[in-house]
Amino acid sequence: MYNVCMDNFNSTYTNTNVPQQNQNVGGNKKLRNILSIILVVLIIALSVWVYVFYSNTQEVAQEEPKSEVAIEQVSPDKLPEKFPADIPLESGAKIMQNYNATAPDGRVQATRTFESKKTLDENFEIYKTAFSKNDWVISNTVEDQSNVKAIFASKDNDSVRGQVIIRENAPTQTRIVDVSITFFP
Repeated sequence: MYNVCMDNFNSTYTNTNVPQQNQNVGGNKKLRNILSIILVVLIIALSVWVYVFYSNTQEVAQEEPKSEVAIEQVSPDKLPEKFPADIPLESGAKIMQNYNATAPDGRVQATRTFESKKTLDENFEIYKTAFSKNDWVISNTVEDQSNVKAIFASKDNDSVRGQVIIRENAPTQTRIVDVSITFFP
């Protein structure tokens, strides 16, 4: 009887559990193999992405040449080269900047910045009138701001562009007029 019980016990518990354990071991091996393959594919994909990303970044950096703008300061008692005579400048104004800038592509910018005793509105009207009277085409204006006004104009089929930016520092009530004229080759 002991043998029969042990045989029943062994056949019931031992035999049924062994195949299940073998199936789990086989399933675990398959799962590990699949995960290993996915991991290898991800590592390869990441490596390719890093290589492509960094090689493109280096190519872009090498393709963009550095362009240097040459700036020539001009004495405050003289006008910058090519500065049009038909652009009014306030007499006796404190000159803050006065220069010519030349870009590698041949553009030349003549700039004069000065401190004005006139209001923003007075300066705006002076330059708007001067541009209109001297064959400049006004392309845009900024008039609705309390501390800045601007006029953008061009002439000679857009080969000459001018901008006047008039701004006021509210706490000090200092008014600055920046007149820049750019000549295109």
